[in-house]
Amino acid sequence: MQCALFLQTMINDSGKDNDFLPVQMKRRKPWRKVLYEDQGVPDNYVDKSFLDEMRKNRMDDIRICVVVLCSVYVLSPVLKTLTDTISTDTIYAMTTFMLGMNLLLYDYGTHAAIVSRSASLNASIFASVCLASRLPSSWHVFGTVTFAMQLFALFPSLRRQLKMQLPSSHVVLTWTLVLIAVAMLWPLSQLFALLLALVHLAVTFLCPFWLIKLQRFKNNIHGPWDEAVIEEELEAKQK
Repeated sequence: MQCALFLQTMINDSGKDNDFLPVQMKRRKPWRKVLYEDQGVPDNYVDKSFLDEMRKNRMDDIRICVVVLCSVYVLSPVLKTLTDTISTDTIYAMTTFMLGMNLLLYDYGTHAAIVSRSASLNASIFASVCLASRLPSSWHVFGTVTFAMQLFALFPSLRRQLKMQLPSSHVVLTWTLVLIAVAMLWPLSQLFALLLALVHLAVTFLCPFWLIKLQRFKNNIHGPWDEAVIEEELEAKQK
């Protein structure tokens, strides 16, 4: 948004400068967003049509959002009866397994072979559809699937953007979500709410502390596969 306001300010300022341009510049052919072509204008000239592409992209995003919502609404009756022939226990087991796969395959910022954003998203949406199929009406299904798409597809992108722009907000947002999850789980099961809080504390504090303590037991094995070290440079560094 700040970038768009900055560009709009540049356009307004350039529009003011256009009054002082020669007449032959004002009667030129339409301005194009091309750097390597001499269009007879100053290097810092920005035309009023500069943000047209951004407006088109915004309209495309709105159109895609409307299409997705309409598609989910149309498919809600189908999704409601999708698992009628499957027992409820199997649905719960499938949901638990798929949510576990979502946690396992989620992109936490590490470059590993097991990380897959698409597989993680598909697993979470599949789990949401399984749970939604046990709801009483199509409106409940529509609301659950739509919320799942926002939670598992759009919200991670928002968190990544916030982490890049405001690194300190990542920690605050994480603990806020943990407190909300514990508070929402407390009326349903106090035991599971306490277990959830303990798991978060263990993963956040206990596991990293344990890993640091285990570093002293690390055993480095040296052999011919190691990178060659020049002894003269090593002796010079020691001196």
